[in-house]
Amino acid sequence: MIQQASPVAAGIAAAHCDALRARRSTPGELVPDFARAGERLASSLGEDLAEFFGDEQPKVRSLGAEPAKSATYARLTGPLAATSLLGIGAGNHRMLLSIDARIVLAELDRTFGGTGDIDDDELPATLPKSAELLARKIEQRLVEAFTKAVGGDCPLRNVGGNSRYSLLSPFPEGKDLAVLTLEIERGEADPWTIRFETDLEGLPTLLSHGTTGSSAEPR
Repeated sequence: MIQQASPVAAGIAAAHCDALRARRSTPGELVPDFARAGERLASSLGEDLAEFFGDEQPKVRSLGAEPAKSATYARLTGPLAATSLLGIGAGNHRMLLSIDARIVLAELDRTFGGTGDIDDDELPATLPKSAELLARKIEQRLVEAFTKAVGGDCPLRNVGGNSRYSLLSPFPEGKDLAVLTLEIERGEADPWTIRFETDLEGLPTLLSHGTTGSSAEPR
C-alpha cells in the first residue's frame, strides 16, 4: 500500500527544497520561492487568525510575490497601515510587515458593539493605542506563521514600526524589493491585505536560514 505524505510533511519538504535553492540562486531568481512560501502561509493562516475575529476563520489567499521598487510599494500601502519593520538574521536586511489598518479598527468597533464598517474617510491620522495593541498581537501571530512557511527557523527581530509608511521610510528611494501579498476575506466585508516586503538582496537570507528561534516581539 502506497502511503500519502501528510500536508504538514509536504510543506516542510517544500520549504527545505526552497532553502537549498536559496543557497545557490541569485536574489531575483528567488521571487517564485517567496511566492510558494506565501501559498503555504495562506493555507494555514485562516486558523491562526480566527481568535482575533470572534473565532470566525477568515478566508486567506495568496496574490503571489513580485519584484517592485520602494516608491511603488509606498503607494500600495495606503494612507494608514499597522506596520512592523523586521530584521532578517544578524545582518542589515529588512522585511516590512504591513496590515491594512481598516481591519484592526473594524474588529475594535465590533468588540464595542459597532457594525465594523469603516470607510477610508473615517480613518484616523494614527492608530489609537487600543488598535496598536491589537495590531501588535496580530503581527506577532503573522510572524510566527510566516517563519514556519519559509522553513521553520528564520530568525526575525523587530526593529521598529509606524502606522504611516511615509514616516517609517524602511527602504531607500528606488530600492529593488520583493513583495508578497495576501488577501483576507471575512464575511461580507471588503477584502483587506497583508503585505510582506523585503529588499530583493535579502531573499537568500530570508529563505535559507536554518538556525532556531524567532525573536520578533510585539511592541
